[in-house]
Amino acid sequence: MALVDALKAIALKKQITSAALCLAWVASLGPKVIPLPGSTNPERTAQNVAAGDIVLTAEERAEVWKIITGHEVKGGRYFTGSLHLWG
Repeated sequence: MALVDALKAIALKKQITSAALCLAWVASLGPKVIPLPGSTNPERTAQNVAAGDIVLTAEERAEVWKIITGHEVKGGRYFTGSLHLWG
């Protein structure tokens, strides 16, 4: 939760949601990196689309990276069953 809280603090400073911050950060990684959010809620979908207009400064991108690399992620992160994304 420390990781989530730290990212939430940046989002609050920018007056955006944590999800929007994360989508904007992924989008800022380069022209060949595309965030793929999902939602069945029309309001959330609109918020996710609007995140594409958020511009992060170099300092904000660095702050997000510092937070991400400064917290050890524990537990399983990948589906261990038979999941096929391609083909």
